[in-house]
Amino acid sequence: MDFSVDFGDYTSQTLTSQAWKAYQANKHEAVELYTRKCLELYSETALKMQSELHDFAPKGQENDYWALNDVATCLLIRGKSLQRQRRNREAALAFGEIIGKYSYALCWNPNGHFWRVAEAAQRSMTVVSP
Repeated sequence: MDFSVDFGDYTSQTLTSQAWKAYQANKHEAVELYTRKCLELYSETALKMQSELHDFAPKGQENDYWALNDVATCLLIRGKSLQRQRRNREAALAFGEIIGKYSYALCWNPNGHFWRVAEAAQRSMTVVSP
């Protein structure tokens, strides 16, 4: 099957950006492919980065934790995509993985600030949980 996906340079940043675009276009199969590729390539590095932190990255050092941030963001995108498809059990698993494994991840908002991915996952979790 051709889902018209373009992994580009295979960086976590590109895969995350493509996953957001696919999510916004309701292309759920493409969301799954982009997020799966990001997790496949960068989960190990993300977990290592998470283990180095005892709190969120200091201001100005957020991008040093690129894999952590992008892997968690991809999981959030996957969860939100599953939620849109009414696959709430699977969505809850994605949100739970963020909360349990990637709690210090941050996501850049184009408006100029970082936000906490686990907090967004927690809010989404309350929507999908019975």
